[in-house]
Amino acid sequence: MGMFDNLDAGVWYGIGVAVLCTLISWIVVGYMSYKSFFVKRDAPTPMGDDQIDFLMRRCQRKRVGEVSEINIYPLKSAAQHRVKEAEVTGIGLKNDRGFMVMDLETKIWVSQRENSKMATIGATVSPKGQLTLTCDANKSQQPLVIVPKRGKATAEAMLWESPVPAVDQGDEAAAWLSKALDQKVRLVCAADGFEAATGEDFAKGFQTGLADGFPYHLITEASVDALNKKISGEPVSTKNFRPNIVVKGCGAWQEDQWSIYRVGEVLFQNVKPCCRCRVTGVDPATGEDAKFQSLAALTKYRKGRALGVGPWGEGQVFFGQNAVAHNPGTIKVGDVVEVLVFENWDKLVGARTDLTAESLGASAI
Repeated sequence: MGMFDNLDAGVWYGIGVAVLCTLISWIVVGYMSYKSFFVKRDAPTPMGDDQIDFLMRRCQRKRVGEVSEINIYPLKSAAQHRVKEAEVTGIGLKNDRGFMVMDLETKIWVSQRENSKMATIGATVSPKGQLTLTCDANKSQQPLVIVPKRGKATAEAMLWESPVPAVDQGDEAAAWLSKALDQKVRLVCAADGFEAATGEDFAKGFQTGLADGFPYHLITEASVDALNKKISGEPVSTKNFRPNIVVKGCGAWQEDQWSIYRVGEVLFQNVKPCCRCRVTGVDPATGEDAKFQSLAALTKYRKGRALGVGPWGEGQVFFGQNAVAHNPGTIKVGDVVEVLVFENWDKLVGARTDLTAESLGASAI
């Protein structure tokens, strides 16, 4: 007699069910693995209060570090303004990228790529809403304080390839900035009600203001330190990468695997790695162009092809993560950063094998 001859029908039925369930589970795992690597991934969408509450209660939270810096940039592409705490809104930190400089003739916004002197322009917004501009490169140029003009559009500026309904801030501000930058420019803010959609391939249903593509940007101190070990010449600082949030206490490049995380009372989500350009080589203190060799080092060690981001970014270099926020609140220096969901398969957040560079706009990359 065989060893299975005495098994009754019920036992065989149970074995059959177990085998079937095992096969189904493997099929599901295989499908999810296939979808994760080869099929278009669903872009994150805004969470409701119930979803946020569920994640907070059910997900195991892992402390990965704490906030060491919070930076806002009231004037886009100008110097950072470091703060101890900031209000998180649907389009970015309060007062972040509220104004921008546009070329008088072309109407195109001016960044440090075109005029590195932008790095020496300081901008702050008072509790009453006054904007103060300073020029660190020319101490003889007195600070300018203006009461910003708001309301309906009085001008149109170009931000990347998109027109922005703007409010011109007047001749005094234009003259002051034109002198500081040695370029004929105008100062503008976005007209009331302006919001720009984030890149829908990476974050669908979110909004931003005048930031490039996404409302928040996070880096870690450890990643800056790791990059400096690869740089020949003078080391860079966090200022070179223009982040909103800097985290300390974690390992280098760990932010690449943080998907959903909590900072203070706010739930953030990284959505794509941040593409870097020549601005990382500008001296934030003097505006000297190409002073630092950061881009050369990133090209060797953080190329998209090596990181596996997919066809859309194989020729780009990346440092830090672009992020969105799922709820409003306040974040502070010293806040603990806790990850609720890590990216699967040790991949980079934002890796997409289904996207090409041609399918994305310049601001989305």
